[in-house]
Amino acid sequence: MADFENIIKTHAKEDGNIPASAIPALVTAIKTAVGNEYVDKERYKAKLTEIDQLKEQSQTAEDNATTAGKWKDKYTDLKRQFDEYKDEVKGKETLESKKAVLREIAKDAGLSEAGIAKAVKYHDFSKLELDENGAAKDRQSILKGLKEEWPEYIQTTQQRGAATANPPTTTSTGGAKKYASKQEIMEIKNTAERQRAIHDNRELFGFSPNGKE
Repeated sequence: MADFENIIKTHAKEDGNIPASAIPALVTAIKTAVGNEYVDKERYKAKLTEIDQLKEQSQTAEDNATTAGKWKDKYTDLKRQFDEYKDEVKGKETLESKKAVLREIAKDAGLSEAGIAKAVKYHDFSKLELDENGAAKDRQSILKGLKEEWPEYIQTTQQRGAATANPPTTTSTGGAKKYASKQEIMEIKNTAERQRAIHDNRELFGFSPNGKE
C-alpha cells in the first residue's frame, strides 16, 4: 500500500501547509502511487471477462469430450449389435443351404421323405462343409453315412408283373416263374421282366423248353 502520508509531508512545509507551487507535483505523485496499487476498472473488468470466457471454453471442451465419448460408446455398441445380426443372418442362410444339400444327398441315398426329414433333423451340420460352388466337400462319405444310419428308411423299387388268378410257380431247379397263359405274360408292363417271362415260358409261345420248335 502506498504511503500517502509520507507523500504529502514531502510536498508540505514544516507548518503543514502545501504551497500552490507544490500542488502539481503532489498530484502527480499521488496518481503514480495509485496507479501502482490499483488496476483500472475497465482493465479489471476485461480480465474478469477473459477469465470467464476461458472457464466457459474449458467447460465446453470438457462437455464436447464427454459427448464425443458417449457417441463413440453408442456407435461401438450399435456396430456390435449390427455385426451380431449380420452373423446371425449369414448363419441361418448357411444352415438352410446345408439342409438343402443334405436333402439332395439323402434323396440320392434312396431315403423316403420321412427318412429325409429324420436325417435333416438330427444331422450335425457343423461337420458339413460346402465348397465355393455350394456343394458338399465330402459328398460320398455323407451318402454312405446316411445309408448306414437310416437303413430302415431306404426305399426299394421292385418291378412286378400283372396279377394273375393263378400265381406263377417256379421250377425246382431253375427258379423261373411259370405263367398259366401267354396272355398273362404279354400283360407284363416291364419290358425286361416280360422278355424274361417269355424265355422262361417258351412252351406257351410254341417253343420247346430247350428253345427248339
